[in-house]
Amino acid sequence: MATRNHPVDCSSTSQGKVLLILCLMAITFDPSEAGGHGTRYNILESNPLAIYQDGDYILGGLFFAHYSYNISSQRCDKFNFRGLYKMMAMIYAIDQINRDAKLLPGIKLGYDIRDTCSNVKHTLQQSINFLPWSEKRFHLEEYQILTQHGCNQTILDQLVSDNIRGVFGVVGPDSSAITLPVANLLNTFDVAEISYAATSRLLVSKEEYPNLFRTLPSDYQQAEVISDVLYYFNWTYVASISVDDFYGRLAVDLLKRQFNLRSICIALEESIPPVPGQDRIANVVQRLSQLSNVSVIILIASESVAYDILREAQKQKLYWKTWIGTDAWGTSPVILDLQPEVIGGIIGIAPESPHFTGQLPPSFHNIVNSINPNQITTMIDELLNCSHGYRDCYLSHELSSSTLVTFSSSGTKIQIDNAADIYTLCGSIQQYSADKGNKVGFIIDAVYLLASALHQLLNCTIHHCPKTDTVDRKALLKILQNIDIVAYHNHTLKFNANREIDRAYIIDNIHFSPANNGSCGYYQKVGNWYNQTLIIDDRLMRWHNGTSLQIPSSRCSVNCSPGYKKIKPDKNSCCWVCLECGPGLVSDGHASSCTECKPGQKAAINHTICINLTVTTMSLTHPAGIAVTLGSFIIALLNSVVVGVYIKYQHTPIVKASNSFLSFFHLASIYFMLGVSVLLTATPTTTICSINLSLLPISLILCIAVLITRTHHIASIFQLNFSYLLDTTTPIAKAKRTLKQVALVIIITLIGVSIVAIVNILQPLQPMFDYRVTGNVYYVCDSPNPINLALPASYFIILCLLCNILAWKTRNLPGNFNEAKHICFCSITVLIIISLALPSYIRIYGILRTVIASIALQCYAVTVLVFLFFPKVYTIVITPHLNTKRRCLQSIQTFSFSNSPFGNNTNSHTGGESTTISRSNSCYNKKSVNTTGVHTGSIHLGANNSNNNNINNN
Repeated sequence: MATRNHPVDCSSTSQGKVLLILCLMAITFDPSEAGGHGTRYNILESNPLAIYQDGDYILGGLFFAHYSYNISSQRCDKFNFRGLYKMMAMIYAIDQINRDAKLLPGIKLGYDIRDTCSNVKHTLQQSINFLPWSEKRFHLEEYQILTQHGCNQTILDQLVSDNIRGVFGVVGPDSSAITLPVANLLNTFDVAEISYAATSRLLVSKEEYPNLFRTLPSDYQQAEVISDVLYYFNWTYVASISVDDFYGRLAVDLLKRQFNLRSICIALEESIPPVPGQDRIANVVQRLSQLSNVSVIILIASESVAYDILREAQKQKLYWKTWIGTDAWGTSPVILDLQPEVIGGIIGIAPESPHFTGQLPPSFHNIVNSINPNQITTMIDELLNCSHGYRDCYLSHELSSSTLVTFSSSGTKIQIDNAADIYTLCGSIQQYSADKGNKVGFIIDAVYLLASALHQLLNCTIHHCPKTDTVDRKALLKILQNIDIVAYHNHTLKFNANREIDRAYIIDNIHFSPANNGSCGYYQKVGNWYNQTLIIDDRLMRWHNGTSLQIPSSRCSVNCSPGYKKIKPDKNSCCWVCLECGPGLVSDGHASSCTECKPGQKAAINHTICINLTVTTMSLTHPAGIAVTLGSFIIALLNSVVVGVYIKYQHTPIVKASNSFLSFFHLASIYFMLGVSVLLTATPTTTICSINLSLLPISLILCIAVLITRTHHIASIFQLNFSYLLDTTTPIAKAKRTLKQVALVIIITLIGVSIVAIVNILQPLQPMFDYRVTGNVYYVCDSPNPINLALPASYFIILCLLCNILAWKTRNLPGNFNEAKHICFCSITVLIIISLALPSYIRIYGILRTVIASIALQCYAVTVLVFLFFPKVYTIVITPHLNTKRRCLQSIQTFSFSNSPFGNNTNSHTGGESTTISRSNSCYNKKSVNTTGVHTGSIHLGANNSNNNNINNN
């Protein structure tokens, strides 16, 4: 196919710089290596390896068939069989496309495959072969700029006159460090590049690398996989070794981000040069050997560097460590010749390459004959299962397998295959073809993607493809961004937003078989990771020596015993000390804090579990209930004695004068309070709680209402209330006075009943569990809202204060029978009792609250008896001589003369009347107004028998 040269304006500064770089690289480039169309040959070089096949359109390939590059000799060192195998994969894929009648029909794809030798400069020199030189021309003014930097006219003419068309796309390279500069170079000419192994997160940028695609995920997913594996085996203290380049630094940074989410710490973080010296490697291994509590080492390095580090570990006898290998070396057979003590139990993590079987093209034997070193030929024979003079070579070795684990994630099935006979490959080069992490499938996917994009670019049908002289590479890039095809393995291939293809990750584990005295190592697939889901078959895992079943520990500190918590010196530390949990707290030994037991539970003695507490319920049979009942019974007996005395002596002056009706009413309210105090100790139910909420405040209010009424009655008599100075001896008057007293008691009590009714509607008491007392659970009547206590208590306190005011105003009545003074003392004492009981009731929880309420009622009852009734009983029973009319009248006389508003003045000289005003006292609620016609100023008390009848009961 003919080619055309198109003059292009290269006068811009950026284009000049690019050409300058290419020119400088061309100084060390041998143009004879490229050759023309007529002089091309299959094997361009055996060291470095370069394989070429002409075609209508050429596809470039970059693979490392050697581990290093010697700058002085310009030769590559350490042949890499995996690199050769990957070259064969690309050749195989192109051959299959050329055989396919539907994909690019009538078009023959060629290939130009180059060896990178794991060297950036050498790779850039090789990549010059891929650039479309014939489509670019330098302007004359550019020559002067280039020649100033060492580019002579001959080299420039050679670059321009060379008729290499360039490639329409490039597969590779595998290293992120090499991919980055190659991507920059190819991007200048819009050449599409699909890497099958470069996983650096840095290459995601669409702006910087619009031409770069990848057939595998970035290191971000790999960091997730490693973190999940560490978390799965409870490894929280690990070491890491990484290559000191942008790939290694970024990979470690991604790991740290994942580790922070899982509280995993890096005990030792070492970085080494991309080509480290032996002294540096030895120093790193020596530092690793000093970490006694670190059993897991993450190694982020190339295959060759990883091998050198593991070999040094073997030399220093760094045994019994679990190495975690990344996709660069984690499934590589190269390391399998090391001792089991070093590599046994290694965990390899890599994107899973699709498995396939295919025959290599017949021309492959020509390639092998061109390379021809005997030892390499023999190895290739084993690697590709060649026979019949290398004419029948196969890319993969089929192994018998049986499915162990199957799961579905987002419709994708992932299987863990048990290659039972894989150890029969020990020591064989065929291990390379059995390597599921060899990325061969990714290479073939890249070839098919580029071929499919070219198919669309050329507007091909299934029968015909038009050929063009040039390739619109920008259009090809746009097609690749949106491509969606079904590949050879029946999997859909399309790039995600980051221009990557999502893959499942395999988890491989190095085992050692019984063959060859247990010295033959092989990789066993033990798990998968896909869509953030990790599955590992623990039965397949092997650890130390590749045979041990004991999972190694890699933690800074040993696990705490149950009942202890981990205390870290800082939040980022993975070391800790163990401290015992406090009261009421439990721990399984794994947490950094103890867990408080739920309400109704308490911690066991060893703080390992929470146990349910025994529920304590107040009842009449409870010791506190029995004590309250007994106390109420004793007080009721005393109250009954008072009732008996009052009934027996109801016609005596003291009983009559103390308002016998209100006295009996008061004694009845005491029985009421005592009954409520016992009812409070009954087993809580909804009914009992509702009754207690109603009767408790009503009993208190009823008793204080009677006390207020008695105080008001006495105050009215002795404060010159002239309605009381009238004759009250008639039954009608007595009935009216009693009715007024009863009405006052009922009104005061009904107000309290109304308040209680409102409280019962707003916030009724309910039986509930009370957990507020540490270590105890009570089943009591309670409410979360204090309104059911606040409103009745406030009303009762107001009544107490009112009673105190009335009693204080009548405190100076006749001394021997002064009931008002006793009422004053009684009301003050009741107020003190309530002032003490109410805060205690609020602050104390459980059954003690019920006991306090019952005792407060009993104290209230005792106070009334002691201050109001016991003095009268004492007078009636012990000193009956004071319970006479004469004694009462004498007391009234004394008080009447000393407190009369008329003073001691008489009208003896004026013929005026003398007036005697008798006021009732505690024994004699009687008013008598005696008027005589004697002008001597004398006071007549009981002058005739009719006056004796004036001493009546109120």
